[in-house]
Amino acid sequence: METKNSTKVGDYVFLFFNKTGSIFSARVLEKTVKETISDGLKTEFILEAYKQESDQLVTQQLKYNENKCKMFSTLSELEVELQEHINKAMAAMLSECKHALDMARMTQGENKIEEGTSFRRE
Repeated sequence: METKNSTKVGDYVFLFFNKTGSIFSARVLEKTVKETISDGLKTEFILEAYKQESDQLVTQQLKYNENKCKMFSTLSELEVELQEHINKAMAAMLSECKHALDMARMTQGENKIEEGTSFRRE
């Protein structure tokens, strides 16, 4: 899915920051391939990221860090990643909600709290 090996200088790419959920389009300004004994082959990128604020295009240069974000060459690849991210977040939220309900049932008694009940006062 990620396309670091085939990415060339001048290519437009898409970035997804997993921690924040932010996405950006960017252009590869520089690509450096290094090989060391300890790390082996490593590719580094300098990118120009684009963000629209009101009617202005804001650009920022950044060094690509694969521990902070993922790089994709097409919007369809990014879409697949975003869908997986959303599905994981939704599953975690539902699990947390179910766990809270199970805990409430244990402390309040099984018959007092059921799915479909409201917390609103009448």
